[in-house]
Amino acid sequence: MNCKNCENNLRTDFSYCPDCGAKVIRNRLTVKNLWYDATERFFNIDNTILVTFKHLFTKPDEVIGGYINGVRKKYLNPISYFTIALTLGGLFVYVYTEFFPNALDFDFKYENSSSLTEAENLGQDFQKKWNTYLFKYQSLFYMAMMPFLALISRLVFINKKQFNLSEHFVINIYAYSHLSIIINTVYILVLWNSKLLYYVSMVNLVFQIGFFTWVFYKLFNLTISRPY
Repeated sequence: MNCKNCENNLRTDFSYCPDCGAKVIRNRLTVKNLWYDATERFFNIDNTILVTFKHLFTKPDEVIGGYINGVRKKYLNPISYFTIALTLGGLFVYVYTEFFPNALDFDFKYENSSSLTEAENLGQDFQKKWNTYLFKYQSLFYMAMMPFLALISRLVFINKKQFNLSEHFVINIYAYSHLSIIINTVYILVLWNSKLLYYVSMVNLVFQIGFFTWVFYKLFNLTISRPY
């Protein structure tokens, strides 16, 4: 028999092709094996995604530093993790657009708007539109910002030579993806309550700063020096 991916000759007892690594498929396509293939290849639930998610909290230096140093099987790679983050971001936009189109207006902040001047009302309208764009296009914004974030972190740690610019890019992809998965999940869960969504978005900024600080603290073995 031949491998259906690379046409290499295979023994009949092979489960994987020794040449390209593809899995040997013997059964016809069914709903069950279609679902299994999707979860195994895209989400990788059985092997790494849950471990990656957990360890990015507890030991991000092992996940990110391990990938940079050549560990490829233990944890989900940064591009796959980033893809999951973008998928959740897209799901948030879909749920918001289809079911809660006014969730981002934050009208509770403008309960006394009847007494405001025309200029202040224009400012409120602008803020509403800005909130909407910021939430809807957050994934595109961060994708565009990723090279700049990598450059900034490289410059901040210019005296520490263990990671080059490309490796800083990987660090930022992992960190952003992890934050995005968490916050978009929470956003989806609280979309029904505009006030709760607003407060979650405020806490998100602090959470982002704290998590990035934790990641770099672990990766660079930073210490908090005490003044004497």
